[in-house]
Amino acid sequence: MDEYLEDLVLAYLDQRTAGTTVEPSAWRGEEKLAGLLRRRDVLEASVASGEVERAAVHGLLARLNRMVGVLRRDEGDYRKAEARKNILRGWNRKNWAGMGLDEQRQLIGAVIDSVVVLPVPEGISDRAPFDPTLLTVSWREKGPTQVVNVAQK
Repeated sequence: MDEYLEDLVLAYLDQRTAGTTVEPSAWRGEEKLAGLLRRRDVLEASVASGEVERAAVHGLLARLNRMVGVLRRDEGDYRKAEARKNILRGWNRKNWAGMGLDEQRQLIGAVIDSVVVLPVPEGISDRAPFDPTLLTVSWREKGPTQVVNVAQK
């Protein structure tokens, strides 16, 4: 069943999202981070050249380093959020095998709303081969869906 649903999701993604492009957007803190890094570099260069005593700028360097750390964490969070937002854009089936389980789950969750497994009809053994007609897939995107029936591949 897992393999069937995986093939169904990949076929859906190939049909609906292949060829789309990622919509990059700039992180709002880039200029601020660059400015802080420049200030820190200038201070460290002044200390290295002997113009300023380290003790005189120690507090300032510590605050700059904390602010840089906060901005870098913010940037990392932003990049992760952008990746989640653009998970369906720029879809390429080749990426699937290299994705981690969490990424695959996220991608599946982005396209499938639910899967209902219908009961096995009377007279059919519980040991019968897998029957994909007993699955009802509800896609998140509403509208006509002409997904390839992977059971016939």
